[in-house]
Amino acid sequence: MPRFRITDNQHGIEAIVTYRKETLLQVELAQSSAKNSSYENVSAAHRSFERKIATDFQKYFGGKDVIFDYPLSFENLTRFQQNVLAQLRKIPFGSVESYKSVANKTGRPKACRAVGNACGKNPFPIIIPCHRVIKTDGSPGGFGAGTAIKETLLGLEKEAILTKKGMKK
Repeated sequence: MPRFRITDNQHGIEAIVTYRKETLLQVELAQSSAKNSSYENVSAAHRSFERKIATDFQKYFGGKDVIFDYPLSFENLTRFQQNVLAQLRKIPFGSVESYKSVANKTGRPKACRAVGNACGKNPFPIIIPCHRVIKTDGSPGGFGAGTAIKETLLGLEKEAILTKKGMKK
């Protein structure tokens, strides 16, 4: 299966994207120590598809609200987990919701922990913004790639919203 890497040095994050026949299978996030933002192409066969995804990620890391409109594979997720991820896609750029709020929207108000588990199984962080789900007390909660990356992503979005509103230069 083809894989490629997108590195954002400004925020110290890299995304490794795995796909099959132009359907995304997984996005892995990790801390990066790269000195430059880059897009590393591993597969010449699907170069244009990879460039489109890389461009969208680079726009996101640049503070833009990007609609990631790609076919996604949910083959290893339960129906409930898929429902949670569908709810997460509705959380606007720069906004957050609590695990409890997402549980309510799935019709299972007591399933806060199950919502957290579904977020942890999200194979498409950023594309399906599980980083926008926080604890009821306002603390970040967990994140598969680590809370430092979660806080970086939330900060990136908050800064972009403030800049857009003219509250930050």
